[in-house]
Amino acid sequence: MCPTHQDIGFTNATRQYAIKRIPPLGLMYLSSTLRARGYRTSLLDLTIDSITPERLYDEAVAADTLFVGFYSTLVNAPVVREYVRAVKDREPDLPVVVGGPSSMEPHKFLEAGVDVVVQGEGERTVVELAGALAQGTDVAGMHGTAILRNGRVVTGPPRKQIAELDELPFPDRTFTDPDNYYDYFNITSNQPFTSIICSRGCPNRCAYCTSPSFWGRPRYRSIENVRDEVLMLHETMGIKYLDIVDDTFNADPAWLDRFLDMMIGLDQGIEWSCNLFPFKRDPPLEKMRRAGCTTLKLGVQSACPEVLRKIHRAPDSAEACQRIVTQAKGLGYLTFLDVIFGLPGESPATIERNMAYTYDVDATITKYYRHLLLEGSELSSKAGEGELCDLSPEEIDDFVDTAWRTFYLRPGKVAEVMTWFLSKPRAYTRLGAYLAAFQGLGLLGVKG
Repeated sequence: MCPTHQDIGFTNATRQYAIKRIPPLGLMYLSSTLRARGYRTSLLDLTIDSITPERLYDEAVAADTLFVGFYSTLVNAPVVREYVRAVKDREPDLPVVVGGPSSMEPHKFLEAGVDVVVQGEGERTVVELAGALAQGTDVAGMHGTAILRNGRVVTGPPRKQIAELDELPFPDRTFTDPDNYYDYFNITSNQPFTSIICSRGCPNRCAYCTSPSFWGRPRYRSIENVRDEVLMLHETMGIKYLDIVDDTFNADPAWLDRFLDMMIGLDQGIEWSCNLFPFKRDPPLEKMRRAGCTTLKLGVQSACPEVLRKIHRAPDSAEACQRIVTQAKGLGYLTFLDVIFGLPGESPATIERNMAYTYDVDATITKYYRHLLLEGSELSSKAGEGELCDLSPEEIDDFVDTAWRTFYLRPGKVAEVMTWFLSKPRAYTRLGAYLAAFQGLGLLGVKG
């Protein structure tokens, strides 16, 4: 029997952005799963409720709290450890749990005072963990966990992944107001806005990515299950725009076709965005447009075949990406393109080629990033084997800055972005956020 009198507090400490904020779906799934087993939960999204580590204890911890959980990524891991120390300073015996992408390197959290790191998919693990903590039983060796025992990290066997995602309850949205979430980069988005996920995993094995080790092979919710959530969001929360955050939304063409039929059949005026991968088979862009899709996000990462091979991408994937963007812009889509500088084999020549490629493709929005080693990725596991490329982080950052400025300060690009902006009157209310973002990128002459 689950001890219904005990609370579990979850905290999302992801950095706050003026330009984009999406609901913490991972914690929301954990919350709904625990509630279905009779536990009380609370969820504090620190991207909205920005509080000091000292105040966190008062906000998130009740007298009968069973444990406090944090979601952590590579970017926010130092902040999470700071909050963990604040909780432990006040109540050393209160269990603290951490999960998320940073769980792939658990020792960094365990040595900072975390009691249990949940690795990989967390729903089944957190239910078993809550039961063990409530009963006072030892969690050492539990599937999907890592703990520190006598100065040594003790890791349990991997947790078997959930094959039938329909078994999961919908994410718990009782602690989130949809008006607090938005994606202002996506000029076509509307509010109320939220995100959903229809599948977990990715068929690709990109060397820089953690999805293969964290989520494994693709698993899909049924179309009926997704439809029920979409209708619930629209009817109970008034949702007008969905950010579909699946890693690769076009990985299964047959599933995608059924999804599009479902959205067209609903005819609720709900619009959405998704992530596409440049497979050889192009996605059904015209049908996607009829089904309400307004924005496409693609990650080309590099235009250089020699670099693409090193990260396990098809050497002609850049050509496929350009073909999709060209077709999509002709159909009125807002298009995003992501590029990573500093991948294996990178050189000034390959970066110059990447920049020229992005100017030629001319997606509506192109984002340039310096490669960061992600815990659990193939490249992270090879980090000790030598430098990934001959460029220093400072040199790569200079290329990134140059690429942002050169791409967006072209007269034609300025006119295109302004046309999009002027076509969406609601975008005027976001002007402050846009100016802050552009300043941070150095596009207004002032570096943030």
